Amino acid sequence: MTRLEYRKKYTKKINDLKYIIDNEKIDLIQKNNMMDRDIQRVLDCKNEKERKEKWCDTLKIYMDRYLKIEKNYDCYGEFMIRASDLGIKEAHNMAATYYFLKKNYIEGERRLYLMYASYEVLPVNIIQPILENINKYLYDGNELTSGMNNLITSIIQQGNEVEKKEEDGQYLLTKNKK
Repeated sequence: MTRLEYRKKYTKKINDLKYIIDNEKIDLIQKNNMMDRDIQRVLDCKNEKERKEKWCDTLKIYMDRYLKIEKNYDCYGEFMIRASDLGIKEAHNMAATYYFLKKNYIEGERRLYLMYASYEVLPVNIIQPILENINKYLYDGNELTSGMNNLITSIIQQGNEVEKKEEDGQYLLTKNKK
């Protein structure tokens, strides 16, 4: 008798919760499929110029949607991680930054290496985010890892001048090769 009363009392609530969970699963699958489809459109571009334009257009859409409208930085970060995982080199920086903000430094450092490895010679707009993420890591009270030190050394070996400020230990790009 107790089971029947329990079932009668909670069946509707259980079914309502199942419905909510099912809808959330559907939304998540649709969101992931949409992200993968948009990323694949970028990867399918025939030349570098077209790919960069498509990436910029796609990035703007996601920034508008997740940062301006929905104000959901985690969904935006998820998009950057998916794009980085699928090999869009422009997404490595934003994925690294996302991981550093979430204090997942191991994955953040890995993304910095992905970014570094994506270029034969690092342009300034790539060097700056690497140093900014390393500085964030140091600012959070951590010690410089050997991997981060190797990144800084590689930047210097490419002909860039990087200065370590004495007062706070932060790294600055003082001069890049022309």
